[in-house]
Amino acid sequence: MERYLAAALVAMLLGFGAILLARSNSERTPKRRRTFLAAGVTLLVVSLVLGLVGLFAPPRPSSGSGTPPEVTTPPWALPAGDYPAGALPPGETLPAFEVEGWLNGSPPAREAAGHRVTVVDLWSFWYVSSQAMVPGLLVLHEKYKDCGVAFVSVTNMPREGVQGVVTHFAIPWPCGYEAKSQTLARCGAYNFPNPRRGYEVKPTIYLVGADRRIIWNDGHARLKANMDAFSLLRQLDERIAEALSAPPK
Repeated sequence: MERYLAAALVAMLLGFGAILLARSNSERTPKRRRTFLAAGVTLLVVSLVLGLVGLFAPPRPSSGSGTPPEVTTPPWALPAGDYPAGALPPGETLPAFEVEGWLNGSPPAREAAGHRVTVVDLWSFWYVSSQAMVPGLLVLHEKYKDCGVAFVSVTNMPREGVQGVVTHFAIPWPCGYEAKSQTLARCGAYNFPNPRRGYEVKPTIYLVGADRRIIWNDGHARLKANMDAFSLLRQLDERIAEALSAPPK
């Protein structure tokens, strides 16, 4: 964001400078004055565009190298265990989340009144489509929030970066941060084998019932890039509607 705003400032200064040059020297030919004036107006338009991009672009998780911030919650290393190789299939129980904390409150309890299904988004900064999905998830949340459908996001990223995303998109549902590697692995969302630090999450979406049994998963569609965001959101929408049409257990 800062780079866009800095570039906008430079473009604005150059634009005003070109306009002043066009107006201050009467010895310039009309053609040269028009050239300077056109250049100045163009630079001002460019500065406006860069400024808007800087203000509304999604926040970056880190500066410099562009890599995500390191997770500091110990232990980083995945404990030995028998973990699923892929997303958990329908019928399996989604494990509880071990996270450092929650933004926007905790997820609804199983016995919460009216709670029928939950959309669980296991995401990370490192994969750009994780954030690209947020506007569509917000639409689905608005559509189903009064129908017993809850939304939960979980990541291993630090609180500061997650707060930036929550604030930028105005995400209203609970968002867990600094999830333990073991939690990711138990949920079939660990990026095997041996990921670089900060890249442990394999983006996964689950639809689970109030009993935490999985109804549907996206098969790591965002990671595999075998489905565009619109198609994935449409499929999730259809699955939610199907789950709500079934009699509650």
